[in-house]
Amino acid sequence: MDKDLALLILSSCYRSTRDLANISTLAAQHCHSHDAKALRTAVANATYDIMENIAKYVAQRCPEAQAEVEGRLAKYEQAF
Repeated sequence: MDKDLALLILSSCYRSTRDLANISTLAAQHCHSHDAKALRTAVANATYDIMENIAKYVAQRCPEAQAEVEGRLAKYEQAF
């Protein structure tokens, strides 16, 4: 896997998890606590799956992309 493809995949992973986090915020603001808790759990599980199964795999296959992401995180506190 080349670096450009790896960065595109990692970008999608990070973007997806950010979008999922918005569900937690909306649920906390507009749902009953039981629903909000269930949605937060579902979001946490989905986020873990994305980052553990996709992002971790890509990072292992393309260490130079992972190094670039880590550099961005250190410098800007966000990857994409």
